[in-house]
Amino acid sequence: MPNSEMPDGAWRIVVPDPTRLPTDTSTIKDCDTLWKVGLTAGGIESRSSTHLILLQGKANNGVVITQMEARITKRQPAIPGALLECVRHVIPPAGILAIHLDFNLNSTDTAAAKYFDKGHVISIAKDEPVLLATEVTLPDSAAYWHIEAKILVAGKTRTLVIDNAGKDFSSPGTRTEDDYGIHITR
Repeated sequence: MPNSEMPDGAWRIVVPDPTRLPTDTSTIKDCDTLWKVGLTAGGIESRSSTHLILLQGKANNGVVITQMEARITKRQPAIPGALLECVRHVIPPAGILAIHLDFNLNSTDTAAAKYFDKGHVISIAKDEPVLLATEVTLPDSAAYWHIEAKILVAGKTRTLVIDNAGKDFSSPGTRTEDDYGIHITR
């Protein structure tokens, strides 16, 4: 999704230079306007840790996902500035049930989805859509990360990287509310 499009569900933007925000932020009443204001002010968009991922089977005999893990590829100190966030929840499209996957990267650079712990797998038939609702707990430091899925296709194991159109997902990190000059939540 291009950076100009507001993500579905919750999101966070850190604006490193809060002086670029409008002087009266109390007029911002909704997430759509807050998103536009944040990007216009040079905000660093961080997809929230909640993502809807739509997979579609392409292999003639289907695909089986046997494991998924989130992996941090880079960390750096949390970015200061103003924090803008929208706390609405992701609502899956009508008619498609989502498989919920939780990852915890708070204290480690790699975390497996607990869904697969008891031998569960995700089977995807050719042309079948499968919706994943992922929740990733991230560290306080700024982090770049992606999800790696171990898949079985025609009897061979492969790794599928799920990311943000070829780039890692990113998080500007978290500071205490007192460390942000401005914190706006809608």
